[in-house]
Amino acid sequence: MWSDPAALHDQWHRLAVAGVDEASRGIMWINGGGTPVAEERNCIHSCCLYFFAVHADRHTLRNGISLVINTANAPKKKVGNERKLQVAWQNYPQRAQGIFILGTSALTRIAINALIAFASLFAKNKLIARIRFAEVKDIEKRIGRMNLPEQHGGDKRPSTSDWVQARLASFPKMGLPDYV
Repeated sequence: MWSDPAALHDQWHRLAVAGVDEASRGIMWINGGGTPVAEERNCIHSCCLYFFAVHADRHTLRNGISLVINTANAPKKKVGNERKLQVAWQNYPQRAQGIFILGTSALTRIAINALIAFASLFAKNKLIARIRFAEVKDIEKRIGRMNLPEQHGGDKRPSTSDWVQARLASFPKMGLPDYV
């Protein structure tokens, strides 16, 4: 599957295995945190594999995902490569039907959610209306406890590395049509 599993071993903590949302779409659960410059390549490599694994069923591929970004572990001190990595993350072709950001204070959540709701009245951007600052309990109400990652009380799941490898291996192979 990947050429050097040992190189990616230290990257899987950023990504959590979750179930499906209320519409049976895959959930992409990202645990934020700083990425040292020396780990950028392996971070992006593991995130690409995880991205493909989350989308490795036809329903999710067609209907989009729920995206959860847990910022609770965000470092107070910047590394210096945040802008470069943000450009990489923004270039993933996501069709997020809901974007939930965890790890902010209650006051920040209320203020930003109100600002987003106000902005969505004037902006036609559907993406803005899909962003919500939330807590795990809010997401649990929406998707059910069993669909949360294991570390948040969800069902027992395989390691992220094993799950990614199994999902990618089980995705139906799409060969070329007979007439080509």
